Amino acid sequence: MAVAKRKSPPPRRSGEHPFDARLAGANLFGWFGPLLELLQRQFLILLVAGLLGSALQLLLPKIAVSSPLFEARLWPRLVDALVALALTSGLFAGAYSVLASSEGRPYGLGATQSGGRIFLKATGLALVWAGVAVAITVALGVLAYVVFRSLGGGFAGGGIASLLLLGTIGLIGLVVVLFAFAPFWVGLSIRYSLSFARIIRTEEGPVVAFRLAWQRVSTETWRYFWPSYVVMLVFIGASVLLALMSRMVGSSEVLSWLLSVLGFGLSLAFAFIVERVYDTSLGCEPGIEAGTIEPKDPAPTPMPAGTAATTNSPGPQLTPSQFAAMLEQHAYPERELAGLLARCADLGASLVAARPQLLSLAQGPRLAEAVILVEAALKSDARFFAPTPDLVTPLSKRVASGGRPELALRILQPFVRENRDHKLHLPAGLFAALLLAEQLKKPEVAKKFLLQLKQIYPDEQFIDQQLRRLAP
Repeated sequence: MAVAKRKSPPPRRSGEHPFDARLAGANLFGWFGPLLELLQRQFLILLVAGLLGSALQLLLPKIAVSSPLFEARLWPRLVDALVALALTSGLFAGAYSVLASSEGRPYGLGATQSGGRIFLKATGLALVWAGVAVAITVALGVLAYVVFRSLGGGFAGGGIASLLLLGTIGLIGLVVVLFAFAPFWVGLSIRYSLSFARIIRTEEGPVVAFRLAWQRVSTETWRYFWPSYVVMLVFIGASVLLALMSRMVGSSEVLSWLLSVLGFGLSLAFAFIVERVYDTSLGCEPGIEAGTIEPKDPAPTPMPAGTAATTNSPGPQLTPSQFAAMLEQHAYPERELAGLLARCADLGASLVAARPQLLSLAQGPRLAEAVILVEAALKSDARFFAPTPDLVTPLSKRVASGGRPELALRILQPFVRENRDHKLHLPAGLFAALLLAEQLKKPEVAKKFLLQLKQIYPDEQFIDQQLRRLAP
């Protein structure tokens, strides 16, 4: 008798996507696994979106009002640019709304804005990014002009040889600029994706979504900084390979069409991965609380910290520089690290010497060690991180992802209270409110804190959004 297969249980609508825990401490290289899974699971939606995007590129020249050969007038070209911008961004936003709703709904993360609002906000956000592109183009033009002038303003002899030499120098310069500033270009693409996710998932306007996406990505540049050089090398290599293939076999419309479909679909999938990396609360449906990320390492047990060596700690006492050097050499199990701390002749000074290493430890596989050190540091001085305000927000997020939200809040509290003029004050305050409401289960305290934050930032829409979620 045939035995019926047991059906897998439906996903729990907990406000937490399966990718969230996997991506919590991952850098850019760690995004590719979830990206491939998403491509496989949502292949049909991404294929249809890619086909529509490719069809739109074929349609735009046919509806253009400017001459396809030469157009001296400015207004027809502006009209064509605005129409292309509106239709392309509207299609991207609509397709992302379908993708995010389909992928997030089983987990209670399917909330998106209505279609009409999405189109208008997407057009506005595209105009903001067009302004950024114009500013970058002007800056690159000025840089090229300076380089050209430094070479003497021209090339002796003129003619085709000089033009070929100028073209070669320009091509080499382009490759150098792409690779040398790889973190900037990759960071721009991540901010672009997150800003579009925000206008589709929240009620934020284009400018607010752009600003919050820029701030959010800027707090965790470690995720993409070094990997971006590898990604840029692959991109440059692929571009060179395609150029050589085109010269060998001639231009292929079918290949261009396939690349257009693939590029549009990949950009949608990448935007969803960026959303889950940088803001796991996006898309949470009414009545469902955003899930918390399970700790990757077990929460360490409280560790007694003395200010001098004890009789039970073998070995000579350590100076602050010795302690920092030993910490930098290799990883330590919890018991060995406790022994190192006990051997410190001056624990406070030793932790200060190790302070520059804490974020790098937390961002890597040594998160459990970083949590122990942070706890000892705050026990010795509640304002331990006051001299390094830029460290507070990213470190607190990593500590929270390690299963210690109460410790992350202790890192944030002095900074939020004393550094109102710092550029990361608002993101730190919003994250503190998120910890209070969702991980520490103190919604009333979070609401009271958000109301105080609202007095400092009366026009901040993200505070209003969190207050609405906390409303009964």
